[in-house]
Amino acid sequence: CQGYVNAGFSLLDEVMVSIAAREMHDEDMRGRSVCSMLSACERTGDIGRAEYWCRRIEQEPNLQHMLLDAHCRVTYGVVEALRGEWQKAEALLTEGLQADFSVPYHRAVSAGRLAEILIQQGKHQAAAELLKGYEDRFEMVPALARLRMIEGKYDQAGALLRSFIRGLGQDTIRLAPVLALLVEVELLRNDRPEAERAVQHLRSLDERSESNEIRAYARLAAGRLARHECDLKTAVEELETALTLLIHYERPLLRAQIRLELARALCAMNAAGQAIVEAEAALATFRRLGVVIDAAAAEKLLQALASDTQKDDGSNAKHCGRKELPDSPNRLTPRETEVAALVAQGLTNRQIAEHLILSVRTVEGHIDRILGKLDFHTRTQLAMWVGSAQAGDALLSSQPKS
Repeated sequence: CQGYVNAGFSLLDEVMVSIAAREMHDEDMRGRSVCSMLSACERTGDIGRAEYWCRRIEQEPNLQHMLLDAHCRVTYGVVEALRGEWQKAEALLTEGLQADFSVPYHRAVSAGRLAEILIQQGKHQAAAELLKGYEDRFEMVPALARLRMIEGKYDQAGALLRSFIRGLGQDTIRLAPVLALLVEVELLRNDRPEAERAVQHLRSLDERSESNEIRAYARLAAGRLARHECDLKTAVEELETALTLLIHYERPLLRAQIRLELARALCAMNAAGQAIVEAEAALATFRRLGVVIDAAAAEKLLQALASDTQKDDGSNAKHCGRKELPDSPNRLTPRETEVAALVAQGLTNRQIAEHLILSVRTVEGHIDRILGKLDFHTRTQLAMWVGSAQAGDALLSSQPKS
């Protein structure tokens, strides 16, 4: 849980070897050890190790009863979900939800994980029904937060995730994916400071962890923030590093989500060919897993890229999964126009504040109002709008004379 993955698995492997060699005679301790191993594999994404020990257990009659424990079967179901084997995962988690021997914790975990699978498949109503009556359970928070995101209730989603993070304490492994999701939510809320705090929290976990999965989540979050800030080179570097870290890990959904984010960053850089490669790879995984929302996002991006490639007029960035640009900058005040132009130049809020002799808080307020007026969600969208021919000419003509 503290992120010392190699040391933990070294100890767990010793115990499992002694169980396989029939050197451990305490049945209760054997069961606890198997559950501990599966839980560790689930937390770290070490699917290969989980598969190895599950095969050993399934092949040896004297060990098979260990997978009948409710906790083990629920954890095994979560492992299968991480592998993308959702049919098997649903069967195991449904058992955990319905079994007479399940305790409230196991039922809540099963319901929460099943709800997340249903959400990914686009079955939002079914997920909501599954979560009814469990809203007070800590284990349900990630699924509830995802539902609120889909409903566009980003403030509620952020509040849920922040409360979940507080409850996790120092559980480093479980913190990483939740923090990465929080970064996405905060950017949707246009709350850059909160997103940056979540990224820094992830970086601190990365620094003291041995887990490549945590490192990948940290770089995914940093890549999203960099793209939001129009620092596209950094975004691409962070996301490519995240993919490299997962080369030896069977985490298909996480890899596909990183590739889609990378495709968006490449698209914004006008690297259409590379963006298409990444988007197509992501789409293939989403379709195989039945991830409806992400598949639709990848398809939309590919359609925009195909259209822009045919035009080949250098304007593809504005179509990369973003809303069409407004036809006029007249809704902005002169000061907001100044701030928008500086955002497009890649300046940070602090640099804009120093340039215009304003407070950072005032600049943040201007940017929030600009994004709201133009119905944008990110600084990247704003930068592309400023860079468009029509908006660019209007902005240049409206800039104060020096």
